[in-house]
Amino acid sequence: MTIRDLLLQNPVSVNELLDLFEAYIATIGGPLTRANDLIWGELNYREGDIFSHITGVIDDADRMAARLRQIRAAHLAGADVSITLTDGECREIDTAIPDL
Repeated sequence: MTIRDLLLQNPVSVNELLDLFEAYIATIGGPLTRANDLIWGELNYREGDIFSHITGVIDDADRMAARLRQIRAAHLAGADVSITLTDGECREIDTAIPDL
């Protein structure tokens, strides 16, 4: 999935939002690892801040992916129920509630 595909999505639930964020995070590691390998292999550069900056972002992405899994597990373990309504449906319920 490309970044363009991700930007076109419109999540309407917590799970869909988590899916979108997880998909985005999955796109981070590959390009940074390739950049790291190119710097190492092509430029023969093996030390310094450039590596710590790149590998730091990769590590952050891995930690965020793990945290998202925890958030999803907690959300799925809960007893909450989410209902998605259009504006029109919400107005219908709002006017129907007093009649009940």
